[in-house]
Amino acid sequence: MLKRVPDAALEFKPHPKSMTMGRLACHIAKTIEWGKATVEADELDFRPPGAREHVPFVPDIRKTVLGGGDEGGGSEDA
Repeated sequence: MLKRVPDAALEFKPHPKSMTMGRLACHIAKTIEWGKATVEADELDFRPPGAREHVPFVPDIRKTVLGGGDEGGGSEDA
């Protein structure tokens, strides 16, 4: 599914309140990592005291989403 996201559509939003297509693609790609981290953790604190604010990764090209960059999730076979 992630292979079908065209580079030109990464900034597309179907609705003003929606995430961009690129951000949503990264969210989907990272879902597998979340499952593993959640199962392996004894507890889950989304923002422990002193933690820096989470800034979601937003790709600039589709290859980054598919794992071509250090911050992208998934793989070319995703």
